[in-house]
Parts: sequence; structure tokens; C-alpha cells
Amino acid sequence: MDKKTQENIIKYGIGAGLAYFLIARPILMKFGILKSDKQISIQNETLKINSPWNPNYWKQYTGPKIITDAALSDIIYNIQDSFGVLADNYDVILAQFKKLSYKTQVSYLADKWQQQKGTDFLSFLGNGGGFLPWDGLSNDHLAALISYVNNLN
Repeated sequence: MDKKTQENIIKYGIGAGLAYFLIARPILMKFGILKSDKQISIQNETLKINSPWNPNYWKQYTGPKIITDAALSDIIYNIQDSFGVLADNYDVILAQFKKLSYKTQVSYLADKWQQQKGTDFLSFLGNGGGFLPWDGLSNDHLAALISYVNNLN
């Protein structure tokens, strides 16, 4: 093999690798064909019956602590408004969660979110409702929210 052929193989190999990791892989992950660690942990957390992220969690209690519809509407609006095209405002999102004192309130929020938006609440936080690879909260921010909520009463 001559030197020119070797250089072409290297160039095309690097180009194919970059195209996969920068374009194809994020698209495949966004459409659920490939699952990232973040998507798998979101799915696992939501499916747990004893998870406050599960929309049905609050229903297992008699007289659960929930929030008013007015407060709920405000929180939903602020969370959805915190996701932008280029950046997300994690501080505003965290502030909304700090308004909640009980896991049942988070579950009630997840339930109402799913009824109003037709999407899973925790998944929305992970992908920001967008399709671009950088949409949604970072793994660290999402893990911090999950930890915060799991430590509520």
C-alpha cells in the first residue's frame, strides 16, 4: 500500500469516527435507538413504584401532601421556561424543587406534568423536550435533583 492510500484510509477513518460520535450517535440516542447511561437511569428511576418520580407514587398514600393547582401551574411554567435552545437555567429549576417539601409533591407534579404535557417528567428534565444532543440537564445536575428529591420527607 502506498503512502497516499494509507493517508486516505486514516483521513476517512477519522472522518467516519467523528461523524458517528458527533452526529449519528447523538441522533440515535435522542430517538431511543441507543440509550445513554442518563436515559437508562431516568427510565429505571421512573419505573420504580417507590420512586417519587413515578406519577403514581403519591396515590398510594391516604391524604398525601400535595400542592395547590396555582402553585403547581407556577412550578410547571417556570421549569418549562427554564429550558432554552442554547442553555438551561438549572438554578431556576432547582428553586422550583426547593418549593416542595415532600416526595408525594414531586410525584403529584410528575403526574400532572404527564397529564398536561403527555411526557414523562423526569425524561423531560433529562432531554429538555428538545432533540439536540446538548438539550436537557447535565448528568451532574440531573443526579443532584434526583438525590435532592430522594432526601425529601
